[in-house]
Amino acid sequence: MHQSLILFFIIFLFHILIQSLTKGKNINFNVDLIHRDSPLSPLYNSSLTPYELMRKAALRSYSRANFLRASMHIDDKQYVSSLTEYQGHYFMEVYIGSPPVVFHLIADTGSSLIWVKYSQDYKPHHFYPPSSSAYQNVSYNPEFCKALGNRNVGDSESCEYDRSYSDGSYTSGILGKETFHLNLTTHGSHPFHGVVFGCSKEHYLYGGNSKFQGIVGLGAGVLSLVSQLKSQIESKFSYCLVPITSKKTNKLRFGAGEMISGVEVVSTPIVFKHPPNHYYVSLEGISIGGNKAITGHRRGKHIMIDSGTFLTMLHSSLYNNLETIVKNAIDGTPIKNPPGKFKLCYETKSIRLNDLPKMVFHFEDADIHLLPIHTFMQCLGDVVCMIIVPNDNLSIFGSMAQVNFQVEFDLQNKKVSFTRVNCEAM
Repeated sequence: MHQSLILFFIIFLFHILIQSLTKGKNINFNVDLIHRDSPLSPLYNSSLTPYELMRKAALRSYSRANFLRASMHIDDKQYVSSLTEYQGHYFMEVYIGSPPVVFHLIADTGSSLIWVKYSQDYKPHHFYPPSSSAYQNVSYNPEFCKALGNRNVGDSESCEYDRSYSDGSYTSGILGKETFHLNLTTHGSHPFHGVVFGCSKEHYLYGGNSKFQGIVGLGAGVLSLVSQLKSQIESKFSYCLVPITSKKTNKLRFGAGEMISGVEVVSTPIVFKHPPNHYYVSLEGISIGGNKAITGHRRGKHIMIDSGTFLTMLHSSLYNNLETIVKNAIDGTPIKNPPGKFKLCYETKSIRLNDLPKMVFHFEDADIHLLPIHTFMQCLGDVVCMIIVPNDNLSIFGSMAQVNFQVEFDLQNKKVSFTRVNCEAM
């Protein structure tokens, strides 16, 4: 009897030990996502007016949409995102190497490869492998090299890539492994060893800015940061975007312990296409009050959730229906020549701002209730515009529509969830 109790106690302790070791592999943390126009951004320009900032953001949205559309159909762009003139919407600080060196990298949910500027001779704002004791080349055969599709064998069996873009940008380099330190805002810095990334030896960035040193791919492909850390973060991440005028930082969260829960959480299935770099969901319609706009074209059914695009873009078959019910909801006359890329604008003196309608985006199994701050913005001193525009090539649920929502991506269960929160208080 005594021996049986001892045996039971040993088995119990062993079970607890295994649980603790397994649990220890999972990490929960959050990092700051810095808006490109924030005072914390290396691109901050204090002389730009709010209207100039919004106009530039709208133009970047079109450049971003064009690039995303092209990247779906050209093999050479499957895994590498370009620093085109959109120059990213949010970026994060990543410390790379041993000892760690800081890099400002665009956080991109629309691409998978992580890549940084690289130099074989020391240059400021470039990754320099000899300065790190942890760097290793990735050989030609492993899974990560094969994921690049078109690749070449380099010196010492290294994995080389070479990508060019229709806008004239290009990047070429080699795959490497390195220790990444994320600038954790709550628990200090934590090292992630053996992260595979692209060392871009040659690059031309059309309209690019030297203050950005590369990209962190947050897509669903095998080379993305999310996929590489999946065993530690349980394939889950989320972000919470603050209003564009806020002085607070946005939050990017990783791991199940940072996930959202509660009765107000709604979830919709992720629709993966090939290559699986982008996050799509099914959009069934948009309603204002009792009036509902539905798409009349199959292209308008799937909409990409993208933090890098400022505007929301809809197929014209859906947009035209939506514009009709918006006009019916607003007691006013639209201006004839809207500024910039906007399609529906009003003079503020001709309408009551309190009459701007609330909208509901009906995703599959999830209704997202949007306030006017998500769908309208004051452009000039006396003009307010709807920040939803038509695009027959690609539908995008943009960053302004996601403000003050925590948006969670669960790659294991293939769903994206939303809940309304005050992101400035998080």
